[in-house]
Amino acid sequence: MFPLLYLAPHQKEGMKALKDNIDRLEGLIENNQLEGVFEELKTLVRYTEYSIPVSLLLSDFNEIRYEALGKAITAEEERVRLIQIKKSLLQLLRHIHKTEEGMVEEGNGEIMQITLAKNEEEFQRILEQKLAKRYINLEKISSGDTAIIYKADKADNITNTPQRVAIKVVKPLSVIDDENLENIREDLSKAKQLSGLDGIISIIDEGLDAPPRYIVTEYIDGMRLSERLAKGWPYQVKEVKEMLYTMGRALYQGHQDGLVHNNLWPSNILIDKKKGPKISPFQVVQAAYYKRSFERIRLFSMYWSPEQINSDTATPLSDQYSFALIAVELFTGEPFFRGGTIMDILRRRLDFDENPDLLFQELKDTLCPPAFAQALKRMLSFEPTARFLDMEEVLEEIELLPSATQPMEKHPEYQRLKKLRNSYSRVRRIEGFYKAFYDFFLDKSPNAREIFDRAYTAHMARDNFSEEELWKYQHQMLDLAMERLLQFPSVSTAMGQRLQSLSRQHAAVGVQPEDYALFLECLKETILTFDEENWNNPDELDEAWEMAVRNGLEAMRRG
Repeated sequence: MFPLLYLAPHQKEGMKALKDNIDRLEGLIENNQLEGVFEELKTLVRYTEYSIPVSLLLSDFNEIRYEALGKAITAEEERVRLIQIKKSLLQLLRHIHKTEEGMVEEGNGEIMQITLAKNEEEFQRILEQKLAKRYINLEKISSGDTAIIYKADKADNITNTPQRVAIKVVKPLSVIDDENLENIREDLSKAKQLSGLDGIISIIDEGLDAPPRYIVTEYIDGMRLSERLAKGWPYQVKEVKEMLYTMGRALYQGHQDGLVHNNLWPSNILIDKKKGPKISPFQVVQAAYYKRSFERIRLFSMYWSPEQINSDTATPLSDQYSFALIAVELFTGEPFFRGGTIMDILRRRLDFDENPDLLFQELKDTLCPPAFAQALKRMLSFEPTARFLDMEEVLEEIELLPSATQPMEKHPEYQRLKKLRNSYSRVRRIEGFYKAFYDFFLDKSPNAREIFDRAYTAHMARDNFSEEELWKYQHQMLDLAMERLLQFPSVSTAMGQRLQSLSRQHAAVGVQPEDYALFLECLKETILTFDEENWNNPDELDEAWEMAVRNGLEAMRRG
């Protein structure tokens, strides 16, 4: 509530100033004085949610000017793209003028924005009306510049068994013009062809005719692969094998039907906690609105095949190339083609084209078997014809990866450790578990409470996150850490390095070494409280817990 209450007066003043200046700004746009328009708009929209589309349009405008200055685009290309900027600005101003009259004040003095893109609570209320009787129990998962994602239950009047789904709702201001909306429809049409294949996220429903526009997919209980990799937790060979086989099988099925994914990178892969990896068949809003954005170009340079970069053509062999890059990243923990700038990334690609053995240097200190490194080198051949014939041959190579390298399976207390993993998996799904644990821990550790309060206040002020969103993120990080910790009771070199790195990050904000033991002890006690019937003998949990976390705890204390 803090950000809304604090900003409400500024929002009201900003909206009034915007409305008063719309006619003059439209005149400046018509006279091609775009630089002056953006300079004024930046101030006028500062405390409104219109700051997001204005910022995006300004970024696009600056990119056009930069490319024109460097002769990267022709004068005609510059003219056409500037016309699109003008068109988008005019439609944005008309939208503001039209919806400004929809503002009303509630009795509590807070401003209730009727415009969908201005207030997410109102957004959700109107969405619930539109989806009534079909989708219920909406709960916001995340909110970005262009879309809000909810999880919900799809009502089934026959079986009365609801199906958990994800609903991606496009913010109206992310569809400023008809061209962008048409791009969304086109991308969705392509995505439906892949939807339903094993390992591909299924598209269930859509409603793009009128705001609020939405797309319904199956719900994935987990994080994006890119988010997991960014946290630096290592994977074992068996885990990599299982993920690659699931994704490779999905691509093979699509290729058999003549379908190419074309946008295969870690942020398009979600890892379900129970079902493993699922490939998203589309990038609906990003593909349209960020068509020329830096982030999208960066992803192309990192994960596209040479033929996609050079000629914008994709075949099943192009997917194979991108797939191999993801495989390398699963072993190393970082992108193979990386760099601070796009030019750095392209330079690294050129180095690899000239010396393909750079791949072996990258994989040298990882768990990747030499034979599979050779297979990856073939998949990453510059010439498509030098790669494997199809994904079926790639799957054969994946099957040769060892399956019994997981330390837990060789551990003398494997069954007890497995029971502990299953216990945590159960309790994390129980309503109130996370809150009970963190309340317990923070009551026990005033130092930790002070650190949490300081960090949360900073995030809310800097990033405009709500407290609820920050706690959800914290819960995800806890799940990920426990998943990895319970996979590595013997603590591999890579795992030890990750834990020590995490410890140094924590120490920088004031976490004390003794806080780790208290944190884990409180977590164990909360697990016992929520899963007591499965631990008839608390001593058994104590022994399993001590065995699972002992080496990890020691590594963090050494951090």
